[in-house]
Amino acid sequence: MSDKLQRTFLGFEVPRSVSQRVAGLRTLVEDPKSAVKWVKGRNIHLTMRYLGPTPAGILPEIADQVRQVVAPLPPIRVS
Repeated sequence: MSDKLQRTFLGFEVPRSVSQRVAGLRTLVEDPKSAVKWVKGRNIHLTMRYLGPTPAGILPEIADQVRQVVAPLPPIRVS
């Protein structure tokens, strides 16, 4: 079975106030020759771990496993 590969990472969304501030800073530092790939403000997140190309069929299992691991952990506050 060949499964489509998805770029996969573990991360979390940041509060809207943080993403808006980062999006505003982007205009100050953006360089068209840069290798940095900027995302739209609404897609700003913090990547905790890049998993790489992952078969789409196992993503639900990965998500379930991650939920089980992080469920007992306290929330992370980002401001």
